[in-house]
Amino acid sequence: MSRLTRELLGDFTFLEAFEFTGRVLNISLTSTEDHRSHIVLNHENAPHVLIWSAVVASSALPGALAPAYLVEKSFDGSFKRWERYGKLWVDGSIHCDIPFEELRRSFSIECLIVSQVNPHIVPFLMNSNKNVSFLNAVQYFLMLEFLKWMEFLGKLDLWPRVHRSRMNNVFLQRFSGNMTLTIKNIPDLIWMYSKILSDPDAEALQRYISIGESMFDTMFRKVRSRDTLASSSMILNQQCSFNDNSISKVLKNT
Repeated sequence: MSRLTRELLGDFTFLEAFEFTGRVLNISLTSTEDHRSHIVLNHENAPHVLIWSAVVASSALPGALAPAYLVEKSFDGSFKRWERYGKLWVDGSIHCDIPFEELRRSFSIECLIVSQVNPHIVPFLMNSNKNVSFLNAVQYFLMLEFLKWMEFLGKLDLWPRVHRSRMNNVFLQRFSGNMTLTIKNIPDLIWMYSKILSDPDAEALQRYISIGESMFDTMFRKVRSRDTLASSSMILNQQCSFNDNSISKVLKNT
């Protein structure tokens, strides 16, 4: 996996990618050591770390792939292990899938648009675009019951720990943003579950892209409608304010 990821991404560091594109890339990781549980890598706190090594570490799901180390590029172009905050790392979602606090502190972010496709989370996200129905109510009830028991068993310390984090934390942490894109079509969701452990071919990749475009299109139309409403409300407020000032001037003159 390391070799393939390196071939696809090349030996770019976080800083080089930022200078080349002007875009900020953040990768969330969970440490296997006790002194630090979680970190979000970017061009500010890990400028010389190779992106492909962070991607490999972020893909290291405990029990499926072994923890990975990070690699940094020295000023002379040579490579060495980066161990400033820890030696081995795994998937960041074990501790914090959406690192809102870290992003807020580093980049003053107040609004999150989340694309949520984690297979263990998508079934628990309610589809707010549909009308309330009996099935939606049952789904919501089962979700609350599941989360309640997950939290209760966690308080009794009955859940095993994976790198200092209880496994129930995988379900109890924040998984949505101010706006959340997720799969809404049941056949697409079932198809993705059937392909979760297989390498995608060209046809599968095209379907993944189509599903993503559908998710984005739905959210974009919603955002555009809200933006139009907000702009209309602002114009109306300005007109009302102008009319109030005009009336006040007329009353003073009379």
